[in-house]
Amino acid sequence: MCVISIMALNRANEVVLTVVTIAVALVVIGSVLAPIAQDVMDDFTATDSSGNPIYENGASWASLVGIVVLMSVLALVLVAINGYTKNR
Repeated sequence: MCVISIMALNRANEVVLTVVTIAVALVVIGSVLAPIAQDVMDDFTATDSSGNPIYENGASWASLVGIVVLMSVLALVLVAINGYTKNR
């Protein structure tokens, strides 16, 4: 009986640690990476005083920055899931 409860407690510990890790990482991405990416995307899509884009392919580069942020979030989730299932 005692061994089963210890194993259940260890499993609960792993779940809580995984959830806390994902939450902290999402806060870091949301508070650090996302604002920087938004500033860069705004710079890429900026126009001069006559309304012409400053960067010729700025919209394409801004889209690429958005994809990098999205891939960062997905990679975070995949790493957390992999770490969680690896211990099973």
